[in-house]
Amino acid sequence: QLYEPIRSEIYRLSLEEAEIIKLCNNAFHGLKIGFANEIGRLCNNLNIDSQTIMRLICADQKLNISPAYLKPGFAFGGSCLPKDIRSLTAEARRLGVELPLLESVLPSNRLQVDLARRKVLQTGAQRVGVLGLSFKPETDDLRESPIISLIRDLWQDGLDVLVHDPDVKPEEMLGSNLEYLERQLPQIHRILRSEIEEVLEKSQIVIVAQKRPEFVCKLKELNRRVTILDLVRITDEPALLKRRQYRGMSW
Repeated sequence: QLYEPIRSEIYRLSLEEAEIIKLCNNAFHGLKIGFANEIGRLCNNLNIDSQTIMRLICADQKLNISPAYLKPGFAFGGSCLPKDIRSLTAEARRLGVELPLLESVLPSNRLQVDLARRKVLQTGAQRVGVLGLSFKPETDDLRESPIISLIRDLWQDGLDVLVHDPDVKPEEMLGSNLEYLERQLPQIHRILRSEIEEVLEKSQIVIVAQKRPEFVCKLKELNRRVTILDLVRITDEPALLKRRQYRGMSW
């Protein structure tokens, strides 16, 4: 009777879920207001109409006003997001405009790398397999890939790492992309494996850093005790999620 007048889908949650979602909703609303106001302050100092800018931002319903990028997971990377955030905040500092919300984005992003590192170390594993090296599937662009930062951290911790990424072939890479790879991972030729089976067989923990159907199939076939640290929620299939050795990233 209480919900009968409501003409929308009804979700049944636990008390804890219902309580936190109310808080999260309002936090998200505050986050949006804070973002719009920071863009307004910056645009105002650049003699740009912030209303036009925000109207166009809201017009993008594929990425901006959509469920895109709104699932907990690993850190973002690539050649665009980190660079453009730095560009905005650097310009704001030059103008003396305070953007505390935008200034916090990259430090918060780095915390996800640190969290993944701690999760690996907590298992006590010494041999680590990584599935996926670039920041997304079907590219060999490795610029600012967060998994590279994680691998470097694990090396500093004295762990052995093997990597499989079907799109990353150093012998076919050129220019700045190859230079970046060899500068960040000078051991890449020693740790990169063309066959996923070798990585799975030799690892005590497998880090899943990309969503690929072929990765799901191989992980489901694992018949030995190996910890899976899933950074990307590669699947919702219970056969994988309910494994005793399965660990999610922020879920």
